[in-house]
Amino acid sequence: MTLNTRVRIKSPVNARALHDWANQELLKVKNPQFDVRETSIANAPGQGFAAWLITEHNGGKPFEFQPSLPVGSDFWNEFPDELANERAHFDAEPGGYVDLTFDTAYSFRDDRGRGCADLHADYIVRTAAHAAELGVQIAWNNEFTGQWHDGIDGLDQFAGNGVDAQRWFFGTALPAIAAQVAKGGQ
Repeated sequence: MTLNTRVRIKSPVNARALHDWANQELLKVKNPQFDVRETSIANAPGQGFAAWLITEHNGGKPFEFQPSLPVGSDFWNEFPDELANERAHFDAEPGGYVDLTFDTAYSFRDDRGRGCADLHADYIVRTAAHAAELGVQIAWNNEFTGQWHDGIDGLDQFAGNGVDAQRWFFGTALPAIAAQVAKGGQ
């Protein structure tokens, strides 16, 4: 169970340079292992970082709608409204060129006692400041509510959502997992 936060850069920037900046300035890591693909750069999982960083881009062009399955597939024939729903979801997002995605376990606590939402809020603030230095703006997605926010708007609600998520994880999910393991289940 993880918190996945997307920070969208609304203007063209160098995706690789932004990924390197995020590794160095946000995650505070040097020489991470990562995978470069046509439209993404992803740190390899399991390196012990506070967040798994994935940078998605569209080769210097604005993001374009890409359905989850090829148009004309049997799924779309069986559920024709779903394609329209996917398109409406995409259209509701702010336009942009690069997404930084941070993925952190709900159970995360750093040496300062911050949880995952506090960590991601810090990443959002610092990315907004870096974007301003580059002369561009950001938007970010609150995974708890599904809402997009411009700049650093909405961070006060985000922190409260993070407290609720951690309370649920430690008060409900973790005890249920421990009980299952104690009974010999997996």
